[in-house]
Amino acid sequence: MGTNLQNAARSTQKLRMFCQTMLLALFVALLPSSSRAFAQSLEVPVQPGPTFELYKSSRALIISANKYADNNAWPNLPDSEEGADRLAAYLKEHGFSEIGRLKDRPGAELRESIRQFLVTSPPDSRSIIYFGGHGATDPLDKRRGYIVPSDAPDPAKNLAGFRLSAISTLDLQSLSQMAAGRHTLLIADSCFSGALIPSQGGFQAFVPGVFPPKPRYWETIGLPRFQIITASEDWEKI
Repeated sequence: MGTNLQNAARSTQKLRMFCQTMLLALFVALLPSSSRAFAQSLEVPVQPGPTFELYKSSRALIISANKYADNNAWPNLPDSEEGADRLAAYLKEHGFSEIGRLKDRPGAELRESIRQFLVTSPPDSRSIIYFGGHGATDPLDKRRGYIVPSDAPDPAKNLAGFRLSAISTLDLQSLSQMAAGRHTLLIADSCFSGALIPSQGGFQAFVPGVFPPKPRYWETIGLPRFQIITASEDWEKI
């Protein structure tokens, strides 16, 4: 029995490391190839017309949940902290001038930190919010997903307490409306994170660009957007 649990733990660890590596690779594909382009403002040529200055600053809020109060419901996740630290270092190397780092914070503090981060974003900035930790769906509504902070109780034993602590799909919809920056990207590296995307819309879907872009793309690229990338489907453990 002990051997089976150890093998399962190693398989889970390898899978999570793979997912984190893929997310970092995705950043490489999405972001400019030179770190100098990052450190300065990012300009996009608009055809026809002059160069359009898309971003003047780059910010990130990197969150990890490793040490959970209820280990029976939420086993500790040391890989989440390591992966978040690597991502923070990577973004710093590529010119992100403001990087906040939160570890094992309770739900109320986490929610307020995200709100403050979004509200204070300069209008010509791009912002990344990353969460690495446990994810869950609501026992009574599997379409509703949650980011699980370190103080969240077991929903099977204390559903009300869990809902008060965890950050739900509805919470993220509300928080997204406060984003003052030009473009905000939320990356949810957790189980069931696909459930964080509302079934009836509410976030802009992430779709890799097809080049050359259509004229409508250039007309809308400067408008505020809140997008989300998830590491799993709404039914999937990772």
